[in-house]
Amino acid sequence: MSKLYKYPFKLFKLKLKKVLGWREKPVIQPYRGIGSDTSINLKGRVLENSGLSSPQEENSKWKNFKAMIKRYLSDGLPGLPVEARHGNKKKVVCSDQNGFFEVNFKNESAFGENGPNWGEIELKLLDTVDEQTPDSMVKGEYLVVNNKLQYGVISDVDDTFLISYSTKFLKKIRLLLFKNAHTRVPFKGVAAFYRALRRGKDGRQKNPIFYVSSSEWNLYDLLVDFCHFHNIPKGPFMLRNIPKNPLKIWKSGRGNHNHKFDKIVRLLELYPELKFILIGDTGQKDAEIYGSVAMEYPEQILGIYLREVNKGKNSVMINNIKETIAAKGVEMILVSDSDEAAKHAYEKGWIHANALPAIYLEKEKDRQTPSDMQQLFGEYPFSQN
Repeated sequence: MSKLYKYPFKLFKLKLKKVLGWREKPVIQPYRGIGSDTSINLKGRVLENSGLSSPQEENSKWKNFKAMIKRYLSDGLPGLPVEARHGNKKKVVCSDQNGFFEVNFKNESAFGENGPNWGEIELKLLDTVDEQTPDSMVKGEYLVVNNKLQYGVISDVDDTFLISYSTKFLKKIRLLLFKNAHTRVPFKGVAAFYRALRRGKDGRQKNPIFYVSSSEWNLYDLLVDFCHFHNIPKGPFMLRNIPKNPLKIWKSGRGNHNHKFDKIVRLLELYPELKFILIGDTGQKDAEIYGSVAMEYPEQILGIYLREVNKGKNSVMINNIKETIAAKGVEMILVSDSDEAAKHAYEKGWIHANALPAIYLEKEKDRQTPSDMQQLFGEYPFSQN
């Protein structure tokens, strides 16, 4: 039974939208979950259907703009019961005030020792705001990881593999509003580097990759599509809850980054025997966050890569962090591109030698792709003949 009556302002807003003909059918948006040999956790959200279609490369700036606004204006629906089925087990949970819900199951399935396994949880909305018929059942994916892999990877998103200009307000907003998952571009060679990390030292591993970011859950579909379109390895995303005022889209990826520390620690404690490589950038708070993680869990951190953004900025602070965690046996490596990181990873025995030419070739191929800003304003630094 719906508990929407507990949220009178939200109920009034939804009723008003219905009168104005602005309200859409409720849908469930599942987010990729994580699991171990003992437990499975999956998060999702009940919200109004934003009506977003699959992004296309030829989409206009105006169409991309409307899609982004829809992501932030679709209301989460509180107090609605969601039925989750995993095997022969069933649970019912209610969405919170922003439409989020979370389910946990005991993992009773065996999985292979050679890599992570993807599983599914069936999700069904049992009740709606009124007589509207909810969309059909959806399936949420979760990743189960054992402790016998070579390592895991925890990566930031903005300005780590997705060019975002997080420290440059106008450029950041232009990309966020007028580009889509097809037309946003990654850093050169980064997709091949991440694939190499996934395959590990012998080229046959299935090392898990987790994406921890200060971007909001509103951008989940964009990030999933971006990784898919650019062949960046599939993995769970751990994002930030939506701001109280969704109109503050300009704050995307900013604000308090403490949640990243908490989510990284959660992964380390979920897989206590698995070591991790952390990847981030020098643009915001990754150096401090990763440094704190390394101080508390040095035995689980193989190394830290930071892509240099705004080279020279915060260099004194970052060097102090490097020296501090080096005393704990953890190396923090500042890199300018994926080639540099890959060479170091090979020397450390983290990736296979065969991956190096592929990373270099992909970097050169990416170099021929116009940047986000060049695409937006039609400025190309090389001949189009």
